[in-house]
Amino acid sequence: MKLTEAVDFFCVAIRLPCHKKTVREVVDELIASKTKQDRGDKHLADLKSRLGRFADAMQMNIGQVTGVMIQKHLDELNVAGRTQQNHLRHITSLFRFAARKKYLPKDALDEIAAVKKPEAELTDIEIFSPVETPGAPDGGTS
Repeated sequence: MKLTEAVDFFCVAIRLPCHKKTVREVVDELIASKTKQDRGDKHLADLKSRLGRFADAMQMNIGQVTGVMIQKHLDELNVAGRTQQNHLRHITSLFRFAARKKYLPKDALDEIAAVKKPEAELTDIEIFSPVETPGAPDGGTS
């Protein structure tokens, strides 16, 4: 058995990440993976924006990021609850990706579970007719 194989086996056996990566490196790798999977441009732009902000805030090894740090990041975004939910959803995807790649032990996902789920504000849903919609054709009544 090669030394690298022994180290990988040991890391798995004691649930340690085998490869240390910064948050930025994992974000870039995740985005490259999604790009290769031919995900939509809007989805990729959303990932780049939200996870880019996260990587800027967490300039460290991904294994050092805690639930408290993620919570603080979400709180400091100063955005609506629904937007915080969207950020947390992408951060969760990032952590799952990192765990699959062995950059994090599987129990690192417990850090995500410790984050308080943001609540989205309930708003009334309004339905407009074609005539009431600004800039829309008037349904041929002109």
